[in-house]
Amino acid sequence: MKRNGFHFGVVHYASFPDIITGGGSVAATLEKIIQIDEVQVVEITWVKDKEERERVKNLLHSWKGIVVYSGAPILALTQKSLCSLDDHLRNDSVEMGKEIIDQACEFRASSVLLTSGPDPGSEGRNKARILLTESLDRLLNYARVASEQLMVTLEPADRDIHRRQLIGPISESVEVVRNLKGHHPNFGLTIDMSHLAQLGEDKSQALRIARGNFRHVHIANAIIKNRDNPRFGDEHPRFGIEHGEYNQESIVEFLRDLKRINFFPEKALPSGPIVSIEIKPDKDEVPYALLIESIDTFLRACLAA
Repeated sequence: MKRNGFHFGVVHYASFPDIITGGGSVAATLEKIIQIDEVQVVEITWVKDKEERERVKNLLHSWKGIVVYSGAPILALTQKSLCSLDDHLRNDSVEMGKEIIDQACEFRASSVLLTSGPDPGSEGRNKARILLTESLDRLLNYARVASEQLMVTLEPADRDIHRRQLIGPISESVEVVRNLKGHHPNFGLTIDMSHLAQLGEDKSQALRIARGNFRHVHIANAIIKNRDNPRFGDEHPRFGIEHGEYNQESIVEFLRDLKRINFFPEKALPSGPIVSIEIKPDKDEVPYALLIESIDTFLRACLAA
């Protein structure tokens, strides 16, 4: 498979999970990633310390690659929900979403990633989807004013395994995008390979359903068959791990499925598509070593696809 049909990235805060709360050695670990020749995209999240944030900004502003800013950890760790049935919480969450967009612009990100919020259960889902659409409409209007080039994506996650989000099943995710895309061409999905497994979705069918509504993909693994495993759920362990869903051949198949729906152009545009690996080390694994191994696994899968 040709490598010039997409931009290859790394989810920084997954590979170095100590920084996911907005603290720690963000700049130092980020610098190690952007020095890897194959990496064209870094996906980052919040940086709370002012001086550290300046270091990260200076580092990224001098780099020629693409930045994706993820609001997913921020929304989760602050217990916000863009689909909440509680008006006060939902409005607070929209305000947090605006702050996330401002932070994305501060880092000169090309896109910002959001999540729906927790699933309220079957009785509240229809109302929650309507409220989510309203919240996203407000944020997409805000994003367009903040930056005409900024892309906003919604990442579907599991509904009953780990994160338990409203969005959710691919057919419902696509419906949300289609309800908004007419007025907001800067909106789409981020499709995560491991989330499809957690949702019980057939990967090939899910990609066909989502065709034309996403330009951003996460390549990641999950353990869902063994609930006693400490890495059970949305923990993104190494590929080929015992009880895991995916190995190198699984990535090959996934890339071939993406090719079948014409996800990859002859040459990637500056805005995408983007394919990033999301790998979280176990407590006894060396983060940087695991990242290099995972990049190698992905690149070998590209050659086979």
